[in-house]
Amino acid sequence: MRTFFLFMKNRNAAALNSSRRSRVNWNDVRYFLVTAKTGNLTEAAQIMKTSPSTVARRIRELEASYGVVLFSKLQSGYVLTPSGASLRPHAERVAAEMRFLERHATSVQDAPQPRVKIALPELLGAYVIVPGLADVEGATSSVRLDISNAARTNRLAERSNDLVVRLARPDGGDYTAKKIGELSRALYAAPNYLADRKCGPDIDSFADHSLIGWSDDFDHMGTSKWFRDTTDHAPLWMQTANVRLQIDAVVAGLGIAALPKFVGDHHQFVRVETKTASDLSAEIWLLRRSDTHDLPHVSKCAHWLEAIVAKKNQNLCF
Repeated sequence: MRTFFLFMKNRNAAALNSSRRSRVNWNDVRYFLVTAKTGNLTEAAQIMKTSPSTVARRIRELEASYGVVLFSKLQSGYVLTPSGASLRPHAERVAAEMRFLERHATSVQDAPQPRVKIALPELLGAYVIVPGLADVEGATSSVRLDISNAARTNRLAERSNDLVVRLARPDGGDYTAKKIGELSRALYAAPNYLADRKCGPDIDSFADHSLIGWSDDFDHMGTSKWFRDTTDHAPLWMQTANVRLQIDAVVAGLGIAALPKFVGDHHQFVRVETKTASDLSAEIWLLRRSDTHDLPHVSKCAHWLEAIVAKKNQNLCF
């Protein structure tokens, strides 16, 4: 009898644990992902707009649900355990799916002005695509746009955007891809910079010039490599990861930078020529979530993006 009682007790406990694991709270997953990203309860709490103690409690509840320890609590912060690291990519996919469902549920509820989420390269978006929307009939009345910068590290596997414009051919993700144009980059300076240096746009040596380039963390980028090679690896006067600061520095007449043609044209910069270097070209790709092809509002926005790039083609590429 005692043996049977112990067997039933263990079986019921196992069933309870299994039930708990099957009822994982979606919000607990969000707390897990934010903490994994920040490694800090205080920062995670600020993002989630709650208290650090609440974040810690929700993580404990998630750990109890799975029956594993997800974080190691170190002096440096919260670090994923092997179990937590293996769970993270699955949790990210779940999070992406939930954002996708929430977005499209909102689109249906808000008809006839559904929302389309678009990721654009910062400069192409600011100088070309967004201003180009002014010439698109119905752009301000038929849909609502949620536009963000398409950072290089954005993972295409996520369902975070309906449409993505990228300056390189994609190598993964559940997207269909179409090349819609090209753009050129070259060396540019403000007219007053060249006047102050008493030189023309043809430069043989950059040793005595003020060069404005990317921070060391961006040495792997094609533009950064091209800029360093084109200027014979002359020392940089200013380094920054912020391309807007690079443009502002050129506007102020402080130096020479590698910029897209449409930026140089917009600010009436002077294109700096060298004996050996040619301009740097990049392909413009339009990516679309595979499961949005039956959504007319996404099709409409995709057509707008393609049309704007085509219309501005002469300003994009030499």
